[in-house]
Amino acid sequence: MDEQLAAIMGEHGEYCLRVAYLYVKDWAIAEEIVQDVFFAYYRQQERFKQRSSLKTYLVKITVHKSHDYLRSWKNKRLMLFEKLHIGASIYLLFFIKGKEMLELFRGISFLHITNFELSCVMCNLKTVYKL
Repeated sequence: MDEQLAAIMGEHGEYCLRVAYLYVKDWAIAEEIVQDVFFAYYRQQERFKQRSSLKTYLVKITVHKSHDYLRSWKNKRLMLFEKLHIGASIYLLFFIKGKEMLELFRGISFLHITNFELSCVMCNLKTVYKL
């Protein structure tokens, strides 16, 4: 069984990796997504009904997992920190003052996050800075 999975990964892995990269624009994250795809396939091979090719099935899983990642809070948080050029550590928020705070609010406004998530971030900032 493992040899069969290795053969499938060898045959379709590179293509799935390129598809994931088209969505997430980060090779490391695309590799994680492809690992998740093949792990999901390995655990639920019996769900593949062979109504389409195996490549089509794996690409569809890759697209779904890429969309899941893009919708995740982890991705939105990383986008925020990349826009602000302060890295991915949440602890740096405690040291932001003056103009940097204004830049933070501008960065938040460019994200496509729900009102609930935005209000959570704003409440946290108000608590930290006693606004």
